[in-house]
Amino acid sequence: MYRFVIALLLLLFLMALVAGPIVNYEHNKHRAEFVIIETPEMVAQRLALEAQRNRQLTCLARNIYHEARGEGESGMRAVATVTLNRSKSYEFPHDLCDVVFQKFHKKCQFSWYCDKRIGQIVDTNSWNTSIRIARESMDGKTIDILDDVVYYHSTKVKPHWNKRFVVQIGNHKFYKEKV
Repeated sequence: MYRFVIALLLLLFLMALVAGPIVNYEHNKHRAEFVIIETPEMVAQRLALEAQRNRQLTCLARNIYHEARGEGESGMRAVATVTLNRSKSYEFPHDLCDVVFQKFHKKCQFSWYCDKRIGQIVDTNSWNTSIRIARESMDGKTIDILDDVVYYHSTKVKPHWNKRFVVQIGNHKFYKEKV
């Protein structure tokens, strides 16, 4: 999929170089006016930014899907919020995909990635919900109570963390650093 996107971006960029700037010509009795809408460089930059956002969106949606698809929307949004918080924290990578696929001492930060469930989407409704929640979360719709929260775990496990408990949402408990 990523190769296809890169190939498409390259093709569009080359087409834009050959065509030159996109120009809007307005004829007026008194004057002719040319307005440059986008140069090839602007088109290429816009397409690259869109491709980067789509890549980030897909990584976030995968994490939401695999970590919380059985939780309902509040649990899914909580996972999205924490994943985004990590990308904003100095303790974690700033790229969402790097956050999702991060390993620390050869241990995955999110268990589904280590379990090799990376490509398994079996519930299309939950996948579509994950994509929507990822998009909304990236656009700023997050859970306020989870500001600065960068850790959570399933209620099925009991890690020995020295963190401050914040809230339980569904089957996950959320924590932040002790201050």
